[in-house]
Amino acid sequence: MSFKQVFFGHKYNGNRIRQPLLSPRHFMPHTATSNIGQKITTIVMLTSTIVLLMSLAASVYIQGTTFQDSMVDKMSTMARIIGDNSKEALALRKNYLAERIINSLELEPSIQLAYLFDRENKVTAQYRNKSESSLAQELKNSPFKIERISEARDSEKMKHFLDLRHLTIYSPVFHEGDYIGCVYLQMSQNLIIRNLLLFAVAALAMLAVTLGVAYLLTTRLKRLITHPLHQLVDRMNEVSSEQNYCCQKMPIINSDIVEIKTLLGGFCHMLKQIEKREKSLQQYSQGLETQVRERTKDLQQTNDELHVTIQELDDAKKAAQEASAAKSRFLANMSHEIRTPMIGVLGMAEQLMSRDLDDQDAELVKTIYSSGESLQAILNDLLDISKIEAGKLELDLHQFTPIETLDQAVELLADNAFKKGLELTTVTHTAVPSTLTGDAGRLRQIILNLLSNAIKFTGDGHIVVDMNWLPTNTTSGNLIVSVKDSGIGLDDAAKNNIFTAFTQADSSTSRKYGGTGLGLTIVKQLVGLMDGDISVRDNEDHGSIFTVTIPFKSIAISPVEPHATTVTTRCAIVASENQQLQHMLREHLEASGISVALCDNAKLAQNKMDKKSLPLDLLLLDSTLPGGAISLLKSLPQDLRPKVIFLGPRSQMFSHEEMSQLGIDTFLPKPVQTTALYQAIAPNTQTAHIKPETKTPAPQRSNNHRILLAEDNDVNQRLVQLILRPLDYQLTVVSNGQQAVEACEKEEFSLILMDCQMPLMDGYEAAQHIRQQVNTPIIALTAHAGEEDVQRCRDAGMIDYLCKPYRQIQLLDMLEKHLKKQVHR
Repeated sequence: MSFKQVFFGHKYNGNRIRQPLLSPRHFMPHTATSNIGQKITTIVMLTSTIVLLMSLAASVYIQGTTFQDSMVDKMSTMARIIGDNSKEALALRKNYLAERIINSLELEPSIQLAYLFDRENKVTAQYRNKSESSLAQELKNSPFKIERISEARDSEKMKHFLDLRHLTIYSPVFHEGDYIGCVYLQMSQNLIIRNLLLFAVAALAMLAVTLGVAYLLTTRLKRLITHPLHQLVDRMNEVSSEQNYCCQKMPIINSDIVEIKTLLGGFCHMLKQIEKREKSLQQYSQGLETQVRERTKDLQQTNDELHVTIQELDDAKKAAQEASAAKSRFLANMSHEIRTPMIGVLGMAEQLMSRDLDDQDAELVKTIYSSGESLQAILNDLLDISKIEAGKLELDLHQFTPIETLDQAVELLADNAFKKGLELTTVTHTAVPSTLTGDAGRLRQIILNLLSNAIKFTGDGHIVVDMNWLPTNTTSGNLIVSVKDSGIGLDDAAKNNIFTAFTQADSSTSRKYGGTGLGLTIVKQLVGLMDGDISVRDNEDHGSIFTVTIPFKSIAISPVEPHATTVTTRCAIVASENQQLQHMLREHLEASGISVALCDNAKLAQNKMDKKSLPLDLLLLDSTLPGGAISLLKSLPQDLRPKVIFLGPRSQMFSHEEMSQLGIDTFLPKPVQTTALYQAIAPNTQTAHIKPETKTPAPQRSNNHRILLAEDNDVNQRLVQLILRPLDYQLTVVSNGQQAVEACEKEEFSLILMDCQMPLMDGYEAAQHIRQQVNTPIIALTAHAGEEDVQRCRDAGMIDYLCKPYRQIQLLDMLEKHLKKQVHR
């Protein structure tokens, strides 16, 4: 290892240490081009030259100024003498005397020109030194200025002026205070310049001698400084080449300069430090090698453990995925196996309910049907929570009408609420847009679960479903749906766990009311999937309020358009003790330009109608009005009778004859739907039921319609036969997909009902074979309710599907839908 390696950067195992001990940039900011002797000589000589030149310049300037001042004094004295001698000649105008006086300047060779002026500034006498200048030169370069005579006279002082070539004197002559003339003297600057040049030459000679002496002294000084440094450099080169850092080989340097001795001591100390550092580096390198080997061994061991952990995690992930897939397959198979017999239970119960039974038998059939629906709801909840946990639940975004979605959801559970004696009210506000973009199906499921939960835990009282809109900008906002009940309520501990799967308020609640505890969990997950929020709080009276806030994009800001009317004085009375219903009806009536009066009993309504100054156009009468709604109807006069809109549950719906006898124009089923309300309050609306509960019209009966049923379950075969028997369809039944394909080859059918799970050949394969032969509509009958199952049916060539267990009305609607298309073709 060389001294340069140690001094400028230690080298270890062929790799340069990142931070050297000493770097060249610490000493030399740039590359050296001269030695210290040259620099000392240059500095000393340059300094001496500058100092001497400055001294020379100062001396020349001082000498020139002094000489010039002496010449000015000399000429001023001469001008004053001539002026004093010329007073008599000027006063008596003796020009010859003036000439003799001024010609006395011949004794001063430096005078070039002289004038003696009288008081009118006319030349009385003049003198010109012919040896100094010619007349032509004087006329050409004369510095004489006539106005300067006036300046000297006015100032009463002698004036002198200098230029590059001349020195001029203007001396006014006064006699007893009166101005009698002026003396002008002109001298050349050549004498001054010659004297300065001689002085400069002498100074330059002195400068050269001084610089020579300085150079000799510098040479001596250079030896005193550079010789010890050269010895030190030689020792440094020796250390660098031999890599010997011992201070004992330092040369003996005799120098009286303190700095040199300090530098020598510092260099020796540096060698000791380098030698010490070298030993430390060697020890450190040995330890570092040992440490690197140990760390490499530990790292390899850790890496092996990490590979094992990654493999275990990968195996665990695969196992979890397989378990999740197995769980999904199990749930799908369980869904299929449960839904298949469920169609027999619900279908046969529905067939019995359509027949004339005694009260006891009808009650038993209803119990069987409601139990089957409860089992189906539990199955649907299990499938939904499984999809949510697996992350397979996706939103189906499309345009929909939020108020219709609310009305459809509430209508499904309205009978359950009214059978328990509950007052169910829907409140929709005019701010709700008519069209939103989102998943209407999941919104409906959220409302159904919240409403079903409210009906389950409310023994008596009321339930209010409220929908409102809070815009955030012109094209989006938050849809707010709240379900308020007067049920058992929740304590603080229950509120914290109410959205946890399989959890109810307490175990006694589960035993008393039943259920799996999945409904609110599904709501929580669906609301989160839709980027919304759900909260629960206590009702002011009794019970709970669940509030859901979900963001949507709005297509139109206005709600269901009210029917325009040209009558501006329409009046209406809303007679109901339900305050929420009162406020909802008043909001929509006033939005249609109708003035509204509210009454909470029959007597108050009668009084308002008697006192009404304007004719009454509408009377909205609630069936639960205290004092009797029917009694109020009977007391109305026939001649001034308003249009009567009766509000009541579907179970209390009147026939057309009863409505005519009571004077009811329109029956609105409760809970009141917004669209039905606007239809009812429109002018010239005929007497009718708004959305009455009537049987779905049967498909067009025709012996020409031949239907093929491919179903392997005997109970399901029997159920379809019972449903279609009154319609006189020609029904052909087969038990597997192969038989269905063979039947289509032999006969022509108007429609095919195809079960997807059958022996020998399933419905998917059978549909593909049939689609290659004919274009007959194929409707899938499947117990698999997933979106991927529906898509698989469509890919196989099926145009529609029914999910088991299906209701009779659903099957009939499906037949009507597709058989009508066959007729139109």
